[in-house]
Amino acid sequence: MDEPVTPIHKEKKCIVFMTCLTRLLSWCHCPDCGSVGICHNVIGSLLVITLSCASCFKKVTWNSQPYIGSTPAGNILLPASILLALATISSRTYFRHQRSVLLPVV
Repeated sequence: MDEPVTPIHKEKKCIVFMTCLTRLLSWCHCPDCGSVGICHNVIGSLLVITLSCASCFKKVTWNSQPYIGSTPAGNILLPASILLALATISSRTYFRHQRSVLLPVV
């Protein structure tokens, strides 16, 4: 069944912690034999989860976000949001926040 097409900029976005996602995926199992292995790969902001069965060798892959062309949408939207947010403050304010708040945390 095809999923409804929602423009990427109108979709809700979430931050997901890996431990929480792993807990959810622990409920997944192979429909034929009940076994499943979970592998993950991170490509920038994209999380790719592969569920595979060691017994019957079935495999399914899930991506945490859609693609824009050949690039994960989040890998375009994240720098765009930073760039557009910076357009609302001066570079002096940006560097002041970076010096007083961001760098001490790092």
